[in-house]
Amino acid sequence: MVSSTLRSTKNLTHFVRLSDEAKTLATRLKDVERELTALTPEILQTIQGSRAVKIDDFDENGIKTGSQIRLITEGATESIKRTCDDETAVEFCKANGLKFSTRSPEFVAPATFSSLVRSSQMHIDYYSIDVTRIVVVT
Repeated sequence: MVSSTLRSTKNLTHFVRLSDEAKTLATRLKDVERELTALTPEILQTIQGSRAVKIDDFDENGIKTGSQIRLITEGATESIKRTCDDETAVEFCKANGLKFSTRSPEFVAPATFSSLVRSSQMHIDYYSIDVTRIVVVT
């Protein structure tokens, strides 16, 4: 049963406001991530590997308060994709004494599979690696 009352406490009010703020920030984060994704190809072409950038800081009145040097570099992320079924991966692991889950049904967990790939223990025909260029700001 739901209790209904119009009385509130300081903590209840604060909690509701924080909840609303979290929703607003989550929406804003999605917008910022979309904008960053859209700008990435242009930035990668502009920096050609690495570039130092001077960023000026301003107060709320528009008065310059200082500046800092930031380094923008090109980086990469790797994504491992399994190209074989679980049965094939399990058989390969059994034949080579590699780690896999023996619970029924037997399988190779994604983290285990990735670990085997990174340590060059998994057969090259059983996976592919996608490399994505990214921009790193330090």
